[in-house]
Amino acid sequence: ELLAGNLCRCTGYRPIVEACRRIAGGAPLAAGVLPAMQDRLEANGRVLFAPRSLAELVALRTANSDAVLLAGGTDLGLRASKGRDPLPVVISVGRVAELRRVETTNDAVEVGAAVTYEEMLPVLTEYFPAFAAMLRRLGSRQIRNMGTLGGNIGTASPIGDTLPVLLALDAGILLHGPDGRRVVAANDYFTDYRKTVLRPDEIIEAVRLPRLSASRQLAVYKLSKRFDQDISTVIAAFRTGDGPPRAAYGGMAAVPKRAIELERAIAEDRWDQIDAAVAADFSPLTDQRGSSAYRLQAAANLARRLRFEREGISVRLEHL
Repeated sequence: ELLAGNLCRCTGYRPIVEACRRIAGGAPLAAGVLPAMQDRLEANGRVLFAPRSLAELVALRTANSDAVLLAGGTDLGLRASKGRDPLPVVISVGRVAELRRVETTNDAVEVGAAVTYEEMLPVLTEYFPAFAAMLRRLGSRQIRNMGTLGGNIGTASPIGDTLPVLLALDAGILLHGPDGRRVVAANDYFTDYRKTVLRPDEIIEAVRLPRLSASRQLAVYKLSKRFDQDISTVIAAFRTGDGPPRAAYGGMAAVPKRAIELERAIAEDRWDQIDAAVAADFSPLTDQRGSSAYRLQAAANLARRLRFEREGISVRLEHL
C-alpha cells in the first residue's frame, strides 16, 4: 500500500529515492508558502473558476456551457498533458461544500460528486464492502485522494470502474441546473459512447446509493492485465438476493450496461445458458486489452463465479 503509486515504470526508482532523500533532509515548508486558492485565475487567454457554493457553480455553468468541469483531474489531466489540449475555460468543483458531503439515511447513502474515493471508502466499507474492495484496486492512494465518483460519472467511459456498480444498485444520479434538481436513474443516464443525459447547463451534484437489505448482496469483479492500478478489460457488478437480480458490465459495450438476458437466466436458474445470455446482451469490440471473444467468455465466467461464491464454492482467480 505504501509503495503503490510510487513504482515508476518510466524513469525507474532512482529519481524517486533521490526525491525522498531531499524531502527527508529539507526544512519543512513555512506557513503561507503556498498561495491561497483564488475564486478566479486567468493567464494566457485561459481562465479557471473556483466557486465556493452550489448556487455559484450552477450560475457559472449556465454562463459557460462549454467550460470543462474539474474535480480530481485524474482523467482530465491527460487532456492537458498527453493531449496538449489548452482547456480555455475550466470550472473547479472541489471547494463546493454541497458536493463534498456524505450522508447516510435508513435507505440510502448519498455521496457528493466532489467526494474523493479515499473519503468514500469508510462508508462504502460499512455498507457496500464489495464496492470498497474494488475501489482499493482502482488506483493508488494518490489517485484515490484525488479521483471522485462524480468525475468517473462525468467522464462516462464505458470502462469506468464505478459505473456498473451504480447500475447494479439501481443508483440515482442527482443533477442540478438553473431550474433546480432532478434525479436520473443510473440505468438511464448513459446514452452512447461518452454521451449522457446531462444538459449543458447542469452539473452532477451527488449519487444516491440504495442501501442493501439483509437479504441482498452485492458482488463486484474486475478483470485487468495487472491486479492493481490498471484499466479494466471487463468489470461486472451483481446484486442478488431478495427481488429480481441485477447484472451490469463495463468494457462490453459503448456504455456501461445492464445484462438483461443474463439477469433473466440468473433469476430462472438457467446456468447452462449463461454463455448464450451474455452473447445476446453484448457484442463487445476487440482492442489492445482483449478480443471480443475473450470479453464474452470472461463476462460469462464472472457470472459463473458469482454462482460459485453464492453457493460457498471457493474460486481461484486463475481458474477464470
